Amino acid sequence: MRALVITPTPTHPTTQGNRARVFQIASTLKQQGATVDLLYYAIDGVDSAGLEKMQESWDTVTVVGPQGYRARRSFPSHWGLDDWVSPALLEVTRAIAGAVRYDAVIVNYVWCSLLLTLFPDSTLRVLDTHDAFGGRRELALSVGLEPHWYYTSVEEEGRGLDRADMVLAIQSEEGEYFRGITASRVEVVEYAVPPNFLPARSLKPGQPLAIGYLGSGNPWNVKGVAALEAALARAADAANGALGEAVNPARFLLFGGITRSMGPLRMFQNCGMVEDVCDAYLRIDVAINPMIGGTGLKIKTVEGLAFGRMVLSTKAGASGLGIAHPDLLHEDIDSLVTRLKALAREPEAAAAVAEDMKTAYAGFYAAVTAQTAATMHNIVLGRLDD
Repeated sequence: MRALVITPTPTHPTTQGNRARVFQIASTLKQQGATVDLLYYAIDGVDSAGLEKMQESWDTVTVVGPQGYRARRSFPSHWGLDDWVSPALLEVTRAIAGAVRYDAVIVNYVWCSLLLTLFPDSTLRVLDTHDAFGGRRELALSVGLEPHWYYTSVEEEGRGLDRADMVLAIQSEEGEYFRGITASRVEVVEYAVPPNFLPARSLKPGQPLAIGYLGSGNPWNVKGVAALEAALARAADAANGALGEAVNPARFLLFGGITRSMGPLRMFQNCGMVEDVCDAYLRIDVAINPMIGGTGLKIKTVEGLAFGRMVLSTKAGASGLGIAHPDLLHEDIDSLVTRLKALAREPEAAAAVAEDMKTAYAGFYAAVTAQTAATMHNIVLGRLDD
């Protein structure tokens, strides 16, 4: 069985959630015995070390850039379905589709769905959505953010989904949404990484908990962290400079690309970029995700759980995650701060919650691995009836 994976994000290095998702699907196909070719649409350029790793991982790798193409929005309020597909990408994909008989093609993101139409009916055409993009502009505006990256209408998104024989959703809520706007088969294949539970930090008597956030500088992340920073500052002022009895401002740690996007910080310590995300999690007791709104599975929440840390999250930050723990379901930022006050008084409680979450995550990972394998097995066999 031979499959082609088309992606506008590289699979290596897997430093971002969307890269890890493409790797998850492609590597599971390999495990099922498929030959996997990769077509990388290099809209953000090519990293030579990453390209070398991709060439080691997949049977063939083809790279095509936008070749000077500059997208123009087809609608005043949103992108058209195919606005981001360059003529060069169409040309290369058409040539590959004509030269190689593929049993399956997996295209990543609905805004690349036009490429599915270049393959014959004998090829199983799969669209891995990663996220929902219909109505994304309205969602951003509702929380005071300017829409960024790709966003389109529900009607355009549905038209893109209809091009696929099978649509992959990354979480159940989006799966239900997709089923309401497409006649194509929709399967939910969640995202999980293998557990890599780190040892708990040894807290000395009186030592404060370390609360950490690791993420990119996208506007949704910045808005959530800024809201948490402001709420923590208000709580500290009300408590004469400290939150609870044990936590001081220096113990709120911020890592990753978001550190380049935040203004002056009072409560968080800016720790800058990290070469290995594991290094950040070794320094914290609790991973926090103060997400406000947004779509898709919040992969940073999954990452914290996979490293064995207690994760404190709003409902939005754990949307679609099949683990129903109270500390993943806080209603808002104020609820997170209230919980942080309690943890500040009893820091040893974080370790006990982390143990509960390890058990829950291990079960979640096993279920996701089994579901991913079953879905990829059906793709390898070219079956849609199982």
